[in-house]
Amino acid sequence: MIDSSSYLVFAPIPSISQGSDIRTNSLFVNDSWRLNDRISFNLGLRWDKNDATDAAGMTTAKDSAFSPRLSASYDVKGDGKLRVSASYARYVGQVQEGFAGSGATGAGAPASYYYFWTGAPINDGATGPYVATDQVLRTMFGALGVSGLNQFPNVPADTASVPGVNLLIRDSLDSPYADEFALGVGGSFGANLVYRVDAIHRKFTNFYSTRRDTSTGQVEDSVGNVYDLGLYENSTEPEREYTGLHSSLGWRKDSLNLSANWTWSRMRGNFVGENAGSGPLAATFDNYPEYFDLAWNAPRGDLSQDQRHRVRLLASYDFRLGMVGITPGLVQSYDSGTPYGAVGNVNSGAYVTNPGYSAPPATVQYYFTSRDAYRTDDVWATNLSLNLSANIGPVEIFVQPQILNLFNNDAVIAPNTSVSVGTGAAPNAAGLVRFDPFSTTPIECPQTAAAAECRAMGANWKKGANFGRPTTGAANAFSRSGSFQGTRLWFVSMGVRF
Repeated sequence: MIDSSSYLVFAPIPSISQGSDIRTNSLFVNDSWRLNDRISFNLGLRWDKNDATDAAGMTTAKDSAFSPRLSASYDVKGDGKLRVSASYARYVGQVQEGFAGSGATGAGAPASYYYFWTGAPINDGATGPYVATDQVLRTMFGALGVSGLNQFPNVPADTASVPGVNLLIRDSLDSPYADEFALGVGGSFGANLVYRVDAIHRKFTNFYSTRRDTSTGQVEDSVGNVYDLGLYENSTEPEREYTGLHSSLGWRKDSLNLSANWTWSRMRGNFVGENAGSGPLAATFDNYPEYFDLAWNAPRGDLSQDQRHRVRLLASYDFRLGMVGITPGLVQSYDSGTPYGAVGNVNSGAYVTNPGYSAPPATVQYYFTSRDAYRTDDVWATNLSLNLSANIGPVEIFVQPQILNLFNNDAVIAPNTSVSVGTGAAPNAAGLVRFDPFSTTPIECPQTAAAAECRAMGANWKKGANFGRPTTGAANAFSRSGSFQGTRLWFVSMGVRF
């Protein structure tokens, strides 16, 4: 049926993509210098030159950066059994395609023009006869004056969206980077035991950022839509720091191998800066800044990547049974939980005088708790393997059955984090009303309370009915994509090595 709610969409590509071109030319020099039998140094310097043009052929990055690498090692007794080391290094990332290549251009992207049907209804009767689809399209195209391919209708579009208008890169993007400081101790005890402990601190900076404020101005597309202009830039305002203690221990006696690894770490800051789907993200700390306060929009705390403890215990034993080599193996793992908080969207615009924006945000993010108020479950897993191998001339044949998560542990690794928030002056269906985020502490309604109780309290927010609970099935054992850790998995690998 074709009526007043039906429409035609024309999606031409206003600007053909020329293909983005992102190149990094690098030069690295390194030198090891031994002062004496106990003290040695390693000096390195890397230079990276970035050149990037986007799909429209516009220069988006033209920068260079130096990355020094300095380290020193001291053999305390001169016998290699106790070594102390210290190092500093800067790691410069490459310019990302999502920003420098396609993030601020409409080249290769389709526009969207919507034309609502204003003629008589077609095929609106309860019974036929009905007009064939091709005739319906001819009728609609004819009414809009379309008689060929790649032809605009002869009437204005009811709504339209033209890509590549409201985001620009005015100045060259620079590469984000991290500075790392490390202090380590390592060595051996006797003939069988080796160990290593490293303390590491990394500070990340120069993040990608979107700035949209009263100084960036406004732009208009080819059909008259007005947008607040946003600029992709670099910013040092986002914060992310990593501190870790990495330790390892290994012991070997004849055919028995035992080892252990423990990493204690903490990732703190106010910006995660990446996700699994798109990689690096742009910070929005300067995007309509009048409409939020970083204290509640992006509070500092333990970030979602923070995993305080990672432990691995490994054991294997090599022996032979005739011509068959047999190696049973065990890996016991422990990963502590990761943080999350109660966060929702609030109507801050009701308490802000619009300084002249065309489309200020309807809602903004608000942390009702600290960003690390809760933690997911700790994850334990016991994994077993058995490697069987035999040599036939120069060829090795092997079979390796494995069991992952032997005891079928089911820790929750991705709980529901939904939050209900009042955004209007009148109570919503949950009984919640808006609040002034700049001057008022929000009132929480109990998670199990009815809407009437929330209204009586004048509450502003409440946790969703499933907050903190698993909402999907078990994860795939290899991707951890569900609410639970991977279930018990049995599988066998086999092959031939030359």
